[in-house]
Amino acid sequence: MFLGTIPKLLLEYLIGEIKRIKPKRIFLLFSGNFGVEKAISNICPDIEIISTDISLYSRAIGFGLINKKFQVEYRPELLEQFPFFKDKTTPIDYAVAVIFFLEVANNLEKNHHRYYRSLNNEAVNNTEMYYNQIKSKLLSFASTLGKLDFRGIDAIKLIEECGKGDFVFFDPPYWADGYDKMFEQLEKYFDFDTPEFTVIDEEKTLNSLALLHEKECIVYYRSIDELQLPNYKIVFKHNNKINSSLLTYSNYKESTISVSRKFQFPTEQPKYELFKFEDVITINSKIVLKEIERKHANHYRLLWVKKADATKGGIPYLIFIDGKVIGLIQVETSLGFKYHDDIARIFADPCVPTSRYKRLSKLILALCLTETFLKQYNEDTLWYNTGFKTAVFTNAHTSMKYRNLFKLTNRMPLNNGKYKYKLLYQNKKLFKDYKSALAYWLKKDGKILNA
Repeated sequence: MFLGTIPKLLLEYLIGEIKRIKPKRIFLLFSGNFGVEKAISNICPDIEIISTDISLYSRAIGFGLINKKFQVEYRPELLEQFPFFKDKTTPIDYAVAVIFFLEVANNLEKNHHRYYRSLNNEAVNNTEMYYNQIKSKLLSFASTLGKLDFRGIDAIKLIEECGKGDFVFFDPPYWADGYDKMFEQLEKYFDFDTPEFTVIDEEKTLNSLALLHEKECIVYYRSIDELQLPNYKIVFKHNNKINSSLLTYSNYKESTISVSRKFQFPTEQPKYELFKFEDVITINSKIVLKEIERKHANHYRLLWVKKADATKGGIPYLIFIDGKVIGLIQVETSLGFKYHDDIARIFADPCVPTSRYKRLSKLILALCLTETFLKQYNEDTLWYNTGFKTAVFTNAHTSMKYRNLFKLTNRMPLNNGKYKYKLLYQNKKLFKDYKSALAYWLKKDGKILNA
């Protein structure tokens, strides 16, 4: 998986460097969704661009844009459900089909859900309309690309062609298995050749950067790690979080140096009374979960959350007990992610630090894991969610906060120097209503008090 779409400010910086340096050739070793190719072509149409990538998604689009065939065919199960594509076999046709099925393939896997069946029926009934829309956009995109040559081979192999004075943007995958998850369903509907490729680990990255420098290439390398790279220095720093940055290194001695900062979350303090140490929770306490403005949620998150970085996303709900705020839950559907499913993501779940209850945070989670809240959230988002998941960044093997209510579904080692693991959790249960969740918490955790 890549670090993500290149930030606009970094893209503008790279374009500025290209205009200043005026290289004859530019090598983009990891094309992704071709945003960098498009930006360069719009500004510098006479520069030769040589790019590559090895996923079915990128190869289909890349070869489609330059009208070059590669080994790919529709599988029978695709044509059985979408016979429209039977005679659509040009490079641009396959590019359209891959883009179309990137989302459709995920929905087809869930056809047993009524909601997804309706989406699938809509896709079948309107295939030609979507085909024409996607093809029109791709052709328009292709007309702006200037001197693009897409190779569709291993990035390390393409390095062999780089030479003195070539401008190279080296932006390798950072997290393993991202492609597998992103394209798992899509690739079930196509037969295609998979080129040999190199797993880009830290050692391979360092060796590649050293080789490019030996070849006297002008290299710009993006990372999130502060590294000691011989012959390279940090030339662009984008502060995207409180305590981390996206970094760009270069070996070009005349590189300009730039720093950018992500705009701070807008905040505003709302006029709600907070739950205090003397306040008591009983089985008869009145519970309300109320959607609030993001600027108000940001106030509480920046005030209460110390360990994690605040990230944008999701609908925020304040949680009230007897009219007083005990915490916040912020949740987003999978529509905000590349890989769609029916499990909502919990972005934030802080509680007030002014309570007598040591495990008040467990009550926040229990109230979230109710059929009452799930129904309310589905109505608010118009998306069919069946449960909740969350991610925890920690140095421990497990998180006690999510024990009993959630099950650990994955533990991923991290190499960013701050945390050892990323833990993925999904809910074990859903309580019928808020009172059931409250009763569970009172019996299990409500008697555990702060000193």
